[in-house]
Amino acid sequence: RCEACSGDGIIKIEMHFLPDVYVPCEVCGGKRYNSRVFTEQGVAMLASVLRSERAVMVNIEIMRAFVAMRSYIMSARHIEAELEALRARSSFRR
Repeated sequence: RCEACSGDGIIKIEMHFLPDVYVPCEVCGGKRYNSRVFTEQGVAMLASVLRSERAVMVNIEIMRAFVAMRSYIMSARHIEAELEALRARSSFRR
């Protein structure tokens, strides 16, 4: 969800003596949620609602993709930490 508008899609502008004005959020453009964001928890919830065999198989594959991405990211962080340690010990600095 959009953090700027708390997922409302609109921002309230208090006008004090006039009626409040509601404008679309500038960050999300009023869409409320980023359509490209999908979490493992969302996949698990979707799997509990969709009960067809195909939906379950697709959700299992999506969960496997999340696990693979997490493993890759964690290994990349590990490599980055090792590089930083090597840079700190060496005389070569950027």
